[in-house]
Amino acid sequence: MKKRLRKKMTATQFYHQYVKPTCRVAMDLSPKTIDLDEIALKYWRRFTGDPPLKKITRKTVLKFAMGLKTLPGRDGNMAPSTQQTRIVHMQTILHLAGPQTPDHDMAVGLFKRPLPRIPRPKVVQGDPKMLPMRQIEAWLRACDYAGSPRLPNIHPPTWWRALILYTYNTGMRIDTIMKSEWAWLDDEGWLSVPAWAYKGGRMFRRFYVNSFAREAIEVLRDSGYDRIVPWPNYPESDRWLQDRRAWLWKKAGITDQKGNGFHGLRRTLLNEVAKEDIEVARVVAGHTRGDVLMEHYVNRDELISQALDGVRQPFDAEQETEHRKAA
Repeated sequence: MKKRLRKKMTATQFYHQYVKPTCRVAMDLSPKTIDLDEIALKYWRRFTGDPPLKKITRKTVLKFAMGLKTLPGRDGNMAPSTQQTRIVHMQTILHLAGPQTPDHDMAVGLFKRPLPRIPRPKVVQGDPKMLPMRQIEAWLRACDYAGSPRLPNIHPPTWWRALILYTYNTGMRIDTIMKSEWAWLDDEGWLSVPAWAYKGGRMFRRFYVNSFAREAIEVLRDSGYDRIVPWPNYPESDRWLQDRRAWLWKKAGITDQKGNGFHGLRRTLLNEVAKEDIEVARVVAGHTRGDVLMEHYVNRDELISQALDGVRQPFDAEQETEHRKAA
């Protein structure tokens, strides 16, 4: 029998009794999210002593924020962006003990007011990291070396090419890509994704799968799997997927891997769309909440499909030769 949630619980106890099983595992969030939660809690215990929730004050959260600044990092102290990640995960745990809000509709309401907000360091953003088209093309060629996933009816090099082109052409995050199912894709190329399958989701969202992506994944349709690009035991095996991606990058001669990975494909697509229309890029990225014009007056389906159907494509060696001959 579950213990009753109480104000005298510590943040660690609250996390393991409610947040992890109900807001993480039951929502099928990635193991990486849980790992980051656990890291944040480890530092919370180190710097605050993990007091009962009802005794958390502004002084408590300040201790946590100041403690993070003293931790070692790659070039001295921990980078502000890493501190911010730790704070965001810890703040979410604290918010879930407070009242329900539009951003935290699974909060349990132990408190009538939110627990104190943890101060965040200022993060100076540099230029976003993208994958140059030549690197995507090199990645596609390196797929010939792929030996996994070892799944019945699936050729690993074909699987990897489908994943790369599907991710690049839709601009979806890798977690949504790996959870997407054939049943969600209609005949017009629109993928209706439930809220639990994408970051920050509160209701289902539609993504456009253009002809290039549909052609790439079509070879996997008859393989007998519900998921479009199945990977054994995902999301628990996310680290294995990332390791195999890094191995293929090494084969492709791609060396600048820090802070990039699959997300670089999303950034590259959005950059290509933004060259033509920055507002459409915002729609494709899903960053238009509160934009009355884009949400209520513009045919967004038409804007998105036109933009993605015409986006510049990477070619592997054989495709590039055929493309140049046709030109």
